[in-house]
Amino acid sequence: MKIARRTLERARMALMQGNWLKAVNLLACDLERRPEMAATAAQLATIYMEQGRFELAEEVIDRAFALSEMPDPDSACPFTPAQRELYLLKGNLRLTRGDAPGALALYTLLLADKAQDPDLLFHTGLAYERISQHELAVSYLDQAIKADPEHLMAREIKAQILLCMGRLDEARIMYGDITLDHPDNVNAYVMLGRIHHHQGRKLAATSAWERAIALAPNADEPLRMLGRMALQDRDNGRARAHLTRAVLANPNNVLAHLDLADLLAGLGETRAALCHWDEAERLCPQHPRLTQEAERRQQIADEVASCCTPMDGAPGNKHYLHALTRAISPCDHCLQPEPASP
Repeated sequence: MKIARRTLERARMALMQGNWLKAVNLLACDLERRPEMAATAAQLATIYMEQGRFELAEEVIDRAFALSEMPDPDSACPFTPAQRELYLLKGNLRLTRGDAPGALALYTLLLADKAQDPDLLFHTGLAYERISQHELAVSYLDQAIKADPEHLMAREIKAQILLCMGRLDEARIMYGDITLDHPDNVNAYVMLGRIHHHQGRKLAATSAWERAIALAPNADEPLRMLGRMALQDRDNGRARAHLTRAVLANPNNVLAHLDLADLLAGLGETRAALCHWDEAERLCPQHPRLTQEAERRQQIADEVASCCTPMDGAPGNKHYLHALTRAISPCDHCLQPEPASP
């Protein structure tokens, strides 16, 4: 047992130093020598889950259940803290894989043994949220926050659920409290800005999003929202600057590409607009805004295609994807200076 504890301490030290691979090797080697050690299995499975290696985590957990004289999940309460940790990890793994009812079965079993565990209460609330039982989710998250007032994730998830339920004032208060306790929390400022904007407080929304960008200059969503705000104010220059930064910060932000395409099309920069529409389509072909813009987009593409002739003199291809990629000889329209696409 002393050797096992030393191994766990060495693994924890390696994790504190950022060397998760060393921690995994220490725990895996120790588990090979003593496969019945539930504490070692729990620590190793936790690391695998944090690294997104869920199959390896499940393999370690299932092996621990088989070798450590533990009852099968769902059948009885666990015996030791380490075994209890394995039950919790098994529930978390089910939740990660989308099996919320299966996770709830284990969480309920564990709550009967330890009803005030904040992490267990948090995951129970999360599981209820996954099956759209929002009131129950909020109830368990409240219990988690009561058991541990510093449980930041429980507070953030509760605020998010309140927002989804349309309880905007409660969500705004909660996000506001989070920013007071954690003034570096970028997500709280982003969400606070959304609520202020929805409730018609433009200055408060702008302030929240600008604070988010001050904390994280490459945060694409507050940049995009500030761009949309500038569009509403007809400030095309500021809108372009913010939306361009949003696209550069996160090239996979579909909405940023769509917003920028709309702006560029309105400014007459058709080729740049088409490029951003194309990128949005590549990222999310079924996005409803692409359907809404299909006619306008095709009209612009036809105009671009029809004003140029191929170098061999053959009739131009009207399909904009071909028109944008084929070698063409420029006409008067093409020779007009047009800012490059962001």
